[in-house]
Amino acid sequence: MNKFFPLLLLCLFVGFTTNAQDARFSQIGSAPLQLNPALCGRFDGQMRANMLLSWQKSGAAYVQHQQYSIDGFLDSTNNFGLAPNNSATNAIKSNWAGGIHYYQYGNDVLGFTQNTSPLKANFLSVTLAKHIYRNNIALGIGTQITAAHGQLNENNTSKLDPEIIGGGFRYSVAGQGSRTGTKNYLDMNVGAYFGMKNDLFSFELGGAIYHVAAPKNDVYEKDSDSRMRRRVTFYAVNRFNLNQKWALIQKNIYWSEGLYWNSNAQNDSSKNVTLWSGLEFHKMQHLSNYYVNFSIYTRSFSTLMPCVMVHAGPSFCIQYSFEFPINSTKYRSYTADRTELSIRYLLKQKGTKNQSFNQFNYW
Repeated sequence: MNKFFPLLLLCLFVGFTTNAQDARFSQIGSAPLQLNPALCGRFDGQMRANMLLSWQKSGAAYVQHQQYSIDGFLDSTNNFGLAPNNSATNAIKSNWAGGIHYYQYGNDVLGFTQNTSPLKANFLSVTLAKHIYRNNIALGIGTQITAAHGQLNENNTSKLDPEIIGGGFRYSVAGQGSRTGTKNYLDMNVGAYFGMKNDLFSFELGGAIYHVAAPKNDVYEKDSDSRMRRRVTFYAVNRFNLNQKWALIQKNIYWSEGLYWNSNAQNDSSKNVTLWSGLEFHKMQHLSNYYVNFSIYTRSFSTLMPCVMVHAGPSFCIQYSFEFPINSTKYRSYTADRTELSIRYLLKQKGTKNQSFNQFNYW
């Protein structure tokens, strides 16, 4: 019965349906601190640095998104998920991890390209997580404090497209003219996960609640009681060993944003609900330091996102993806093309040259 448990989880998650767009990254798994604060330190190594660049274009607008993060273990050692199954290592182990995450949309922080989006915003987060594990079981909890800054300037700008804007601030596109404004707030996010593994498969379940503090977020401060709405994320990851060389990872990520706290404003932005679902094929053994993995994802079964992951040893990975709508005429909430590039570096990656893919290593 246990060997079919991941398949049951898969069937349950595929049953979700969605009905609206979500403007965030295609490679949401490459921005783990934006998905769940408990994923801070959720990797095989001592430190992780991530950069994710996204160029999103619709028929009405063009917006760049960038996220940069660095997280690592605050303890001197990290044996996450690597303990062998024997009595000498049956003791419960734990680690503290910390991280810094920066996300922005609007102007390109690198200066290569600029856009004319009327709404620009940046978010700086500090994250703390606790990981507890014992042989084939792992769990973790995390909390995150975020400082947000939004800036609105409708003068000499293009039209804002809700499909590719980054959110975080309440701004109605109705009556767009010459409004300006700025808004700052502090916020809090919390999350947790639980995972298990055996020789045939492994799985992980996780969830998070963002905007716990429900800060006021009207960017031009016309609605005195408008507050940030909750974001809820939930994911399930299943990993199967196909043979001695290849492993299959199946991920489902549910993202719901736009739950009301309260607001007297009219023509407010709609609720966004999205489900990412896809397959990743990973080599468990490789004869060279240079190898390629690949994946295919969909966003609410309305887009396709092929992705290629190029590895240089166990520590360095470049990931490229292009997401495009399947049928923009039928699914009008999904019309944008998204080109994304992510770079990940792991310091003190544990593993050997010929086998570096760990059963608990998903992110």
